[in-house]
Amino acid sequence: MNDTQTSAPVQRTDDSGAASSGQGHGGGGTSSVRGALRGMSYDEGASALAPVQRAESAACDREAMWRAPVQMERKPGAPVQRDAATDPPGDAALADPKTHPEFGKFKAGAVAIGLTEDRALELWTLIIEGIRDRKPGNYEIVADALFQFMQVKPGKMALWSGGIATSNYAVSKGKQTLEAQSFYQCTDGLKLYNDWSRVRPVWAALSKKFVSQCQGEVHCYLRGYSETSIFGEVEHNVLVGKGASVTIIYHALHGPDDDIRELGADGKPLAKGAENPLHSLGDCRAALAAAAPRTA
Repeated sequence: MNDTQTSAPVQRTDDSGAASSGQGHGGGGTSSVRGALRGMSYDEGASALAPVQRAESAACDREAMWRAPVQMERKPGAPVQRDAATDPPGDAALADPKTHPEFGKFKAGAVAIGLTEDRALELWTLIIEGIRDRKPGNYEIVADALFQFMQVKPGKMALWSGGIATSNYAVSKGKQTLEAQSFYQCTDGLKLYNDWSRVRPVWAALSKKFVSQCQGEVHCYLRGYSETSIFGEVEHNVLVGKGASVTIIYHALHGPDDDIRELGADGKPLAKGAENPLHSLGDCRAALAAAAPRTA
C-alpha cells in the first residue's frame, strides 16, 4: 500500500448524521460536546473535554471504539447514557453468521478490497464462530488472510491510544496506522457481539499481526494509556519483543479532537504542530500525568 492510500483521516458520523473525525468507533462519544468546543481556546477546550478524557482512561483504544457511540454529558460525574439502537448484537446474532446484522457491511468492505464474496463469508464465519464457540485460533487465520491488506513501509508505522482522533493525528504526521490500512474497510465500526471480553481477542489478533511487520522507527501516539488496553497489553509488548531491530518513539498528546497538541516532558502543551519525541514509555506517561491536573 502506498502513502497516498493511507493519507486520509478516518471519518465518523455523529448522532445527527454529520461527518466528523471524532472519537466515533474509537473515542468514547465526544461528538456531543464537539460543537461547544469550537471557538474555544486550547485550554478552554481541553478543560471542557476533561471529564470525557478521564472517562476513557480505563479503555482508551479498541474498547472505547467498540462502546461508541454514546450520549456523553459534559457535566462532571453525570452518567453516560447509551443509545439502545447502537448496542452490539446479542446471542441470537451468533446463531448463523450469514444472518448476523453486520455481515453485509463486512462483505461489502471485503469485496471493495478485492476479496470474493465466498472468501468474505469464510472469514466472517471464522470470526462469528470464534466468538460463539470460543475459538480464538480462528482470529489468527483471519489476521493471516488480511495481512496482505495491512502492509506498512519501514519507519512509517504508528500505534496510538486515546481515541480515533489520535489515529488521525498520527496520519497527519505522515505515519500509517492500522485504521488507515485497506483491510479496515471490512472491520470499521463493527460491534460483532455485546460482550467486549469475547470481541477483544478479534482485535488483539488483528493488531498483533499488524505490528508484527514493524521495522525501524515506530511512533506511538498516546492521548491516554491503560496497561490493559490493546496497545498496552498487545501492541507495545510486540514492539518491545522486537528488541534492537525497532526504535520506539513516543508522543504524549493532550487536548480536544480538533486541537490535539503534543506535550513537553513537563506536561505543558506545545505550539500547534510542534513535535516532542520521547524515548521511553515512562517519560510519555509522566508527561500525560503532569498534564492531567491542568484539566481536572
